[in-house]
Amino acid sequence: MREGLKEGDRIVEVNGVNVEGDFHAECTAKIQSVSGQVKMLVVDSEADAYFQRHRMPLSSKQPYVSRHDCPIRNSSSSIIKFFYSL
Repeated sequence: MREGLKEGDRIVEVNGVNVEGDFHAECTAKIQSVSGQVKMLVVDSEADAYFQRHRMPLSSKQPYVSRHDCPIRNSSSSIIKFFYSL
């Protein structure tokens, strides 16, 4: 299981809201505005290229998404990340 964001990863959704058109500061503000659990849909560069090439939608509601719970150190919060699996 992957842990944390890696270089080349792209955040697609924050708490079910698509952030693909948002600037970095807007996306960061959405993540930081939530107390408790944050849900992010994250796609790595390989999966991103695959889904773009096949014109497949990126959404946490798709059946080919896997869920990973990632507690935040020194915090009562956690991040739930959804990753696309190829």
